[in-house]
Formats: sequence, C-alpha cells, structure tokens
Amino acid sequence: MGLANAEVWLSPVEHLVWDQDVARSNRVTSTSGTKAALRIPGGPPLHFPPFQNILSLGPGGIGACREGDMKAREILHHFNSQATWVDRHPTVDRILLGDPDRDVRTVLVTWMSTMKAIRYAVENGFDLLMTHEPTFWIHDNEVEKLDAKEESAAKLATAALKRRLVEESGLVVERNHDCWDRYPDIGIPWALAQHLGMKGLPFATGNRGFQLAYEIGPTRADELAERIAARTVALGDPYVQRFGDGRKIVRRLGIGTGCACRPDVFLEMGCDAAVVCDDGCRYWSDVSWAVDSGMPLFRVGHGTSEEPGMVSLTKYINDSLPGLKAQHFKLDLAVDYVDGRST
Repeated sequence: MGLANAEVWLSPVEHLVWDQDVARSNRVTSTSGTKAALRIPGGPPLHFPPFQNILSLGPGGIGACREGDMKAREILHHFNSQATWVDRHPTVDRILLGDPDRDVRTVLVTWMSTMKAIRYAVENGFDLLMTHEPTFWIHDNEVEKLDAKEESAAKLATAALKRRLVEESGLVVERNHDCWDRYPDIGIPWALAQHLGMKGLPFATGNRGFQLAYEIGPTRADELAERIAARTVALGDPYVQRFGDGRKIVRRLGIGTGCACRPDVFLEMGCDAAVVCDDGCRYWSDVSWAVDSGMPLFRVGHGTSEEPGMVSLTKYINDSLPGLKAQHFKLDLAVDYVDGRST
C-alpha cells in the first residue's frame, strides 16, 4: 500500500499529510508542506499521529502492527514508540513480570494490579495484564526494590504471594503509566474531562500538559458538585468532596487527575474552581490554600479520576492493535462509606 502523500485527519486539532519518509524522520508534514511536529496547546510535541491506527498501514512504519499474535515486548514498544514526551531512562512503563516474548492475544486492562485483578486475569486465561499503577505499591523500580528487600517484612510477604501467583500462571504484567498519563485526546486527563461532560478542547493546559482547563456555563459550585457526583457514580464512586463556598459561580473549570492536580496551577491557568483527587491534593497544604484563596475544589479518589482513562485505553487496544482483544477490569475501590449520623 503506497503511503506517499496520504491524507489523515487527527481528531479536531490539525489536518496533516502523511509523509512516506515518516518511518525515517518520525515527523509529519503539514498541508503547507512544512515539516512540523504536532503540538497540543501547552502539551508536548508529538511526532506520531495520536489515536488513529495509521501505524498499521504498512510494514516498516514505526510501531507498525500486524494481524495476529503480538509479543508482549512488541505491545510495550508500540506504546513507548508513540510517547515522545516520556524520558526512556527513568520511565516506569515496562514489563514487570513474565516472559517478554510471550505471544499475546488477550489483555486485561486495570487501573491497579491488585490481588483481585491478578486472580481474575489468571482464572480467566488472559495473556497479559496491563496496569496503570504499581503492582507492588512502589512507584518505580518495583521488582528491583523488592529483590533488594528495601520494603518492610509485611509488604515483602504480600508481594511474594502476588509474585508467585503471576509467575506460576505465566501471566505477563506490563505497566502503562507515563505514556497514557499524557496521551493526547484520550489519555488520563482527557478521558476524565470527557466523562465529566467537558466539550471541545481545553482553553488552557498546564503542568506539562497534565492539567486541563475548560469553559463551562455559569454554574454554582454546589450545583456543579452534584453534577460531578452524578457522573462519578458510574465509576463506582458516588461521593465527591466539595471544599469552599458552594454559592460561588464557576465559569472556568480545571480538570486534574492523579498526582497532577495542583490548585495553584489551576488558578494561574485562569480557573475559578477545579476537580482534583485525594492522592494529588493534600488537605493541609493544597485544599486549605484553595479555601483561603476563595477557590472551590471538587475532590474525588485517585482511581476514580483515572478510571475513564482505563476505559479509553481498553478501546484503543481493541481499535488499534489488530489481533488483540482487551477487556476492562472495573475499578474496585474496596471502600464503604459509613455515615455516623445514621447510627
């Protein structure tokens, strides 16, 4: 199939022309004929088309996909080859456990590779478990730190049970964190924004593209909190913490996920209020500052904020990696909310 001057559309961002030299130059050509990398406003430059399955159009293209089985290492390479914003040396995106050369047809996608998720993958015969967050509760160099016994005896004991279950089953565990955290249009923050009903492109991005800001119709903060909770209930989390004055009118809303949701950055981006998460927005420093500054916050759980991104990742694999079948493992917060006023 000839690729010279084939036209492609990249979401609503820019109309570009696919250049036959892309496999060598890692670049795209704009309609004006000027070599350029696509850049989302405020985000990293992208040298590969985001979201379309262009990489499978021909052999020899970077990250090219073929019909049939893929090796586990080829799946990892597919994502790493697109994530030009990720520093390869310290990245946590890697195969944590299992044979990199295992043929893969089925993938279970999960926000965190809990014992429950691993058991489900093993019992249902999945070849690969793709997790966003750590398997062993350590952000980087998980296996190496376990082998060096840098963790407590209690953590090492639980880790040994998890590891034995994975290794005896032949399951491959692969982490996709740094890539999907900032994947344009469908990655973690973008997916949450879409799930919460944000329309169009953000008017601003901050914190290296992790934090997004959207125009919304004038809405009281207390009403906005109810709207957000009505959407997070589908993610298994029916509660949203609202901080600040519920009567304040919000016109510009910040969307933050994971550990990238600083309220001060949102304020500097021009936001009136922001959606943040518990792990990334601490009460004693971030929340209290926002309240003192008159900025309402809507805080959800870390997993809640990133669960829409796991749905979009599952869809991406099914749409863009021929021969693979991915299934989403629904978020299990393992939490109950107890209201003392009802006792």
